Amino acid sequence: MSLVGVIDCGISNITSVLNALKYLDIPNTLIKNSKDFDSCSHLILPGVGSYHAGMKSLNDKCFIEIILQKTEAGIPLLGICLGMQLLGENGEEFGPTKGLGLIPGSINKMKPKTAEARIPHVGWNAVKQTQNSFLWHAIENETTFYFVHSYAFEDTPKEFVVGTCDHGGEVICAVQNTSSGKRVYGAQFHPEKSQKHGLQLLRNFFEKC
Repeated sequence: MSLVGVIDCGISNITSVLNALKYLDIPNTLIKNSKDFDSCSHLILPGVGSYHAGMKSLNDKCFIEIILQKTEAGIPLLGICLGMQLLGENGEEFGPTKGLGLIPGSINKMKPKTAEARIPHVGWNAVKQTQNSFLWHAIENETTFYFVHSYAFEDTPKEFVVGTCDHGGEVICAVQNTSSGKRVYGAQFHPEKSQKHGLQLLRNFFEKC
């Protein structure tokens, strides 16, 4: 049976993600402890807040090793907002912090090149699809999604980047790692708050990834 497990880090408002999955009639469960991972065919890692707090929460709950084992075994994982950032190798927010290391790159404070691009980056922005991905099935290039963030991926090889947006310069906003049997995906934007196109992306993750 296919079942999406939404990982509860204790630092995120996961209600909107659960409501979106319910609206799509996608079977789901909330992962609160290590045993909850066992029945899940797909994993979603949502999150808001700081990089340091996010990794500390995963470590305190003993979730890090389980997530790495599951992704190594080919279980699809989708990181959303902070959850996408935690897929990276390290983050600088509130001091250097090691990440999950599933996507190459560091998460650093955004430094827009124009005064009009304010930080945090809040609101709707068009996403350029830089390469094919199951996430983009039935979603047109330059579709707008909803963003709320101040930090972003840097120094990520192009083969892992599937989407960018313009906010005072190019910003990496969608990633994937499908090497060595992995099925790891990330969205810096909030698909659960991005209306029909965001719902389509969540459906794609469940049905295509």
